[in-house]
Amino acid sequence: MLLEQLKELIDYGFVEKKLFEGYPLHVEYSLTDGQGRELFAGTKKSCKDIGIEYLKAQGKEALLIEKGVVRNNTYEKVGNLRRGSMWL
Repeated sequence: MLLEQLKELIDYGFVEKKLFEGYPLHVEYSLTDGQGRELFAGTKKSCKDIGIEYLKAQGKEALLIEKGVVRNNTYEKVGNLRRGSMWL
């Protein structure tokens, strides 16, 4: 099932596959520079927005403020989050 989905993503130009010679078999999949990265950027933003709304609904605004995701009492989103935080 996973391989079928990866093949579809390759066919659509979102993912590229790199084969390495030798044993054991080694294959890497990565996003293409154009469509793949563009799709991921939109998905990442949507997931981030869903996460923010979920935490607000759970009454965890303090966590969002502490992480610098929103400003105090306004819930205005603040820039990009630093790498390594749980809010990528």
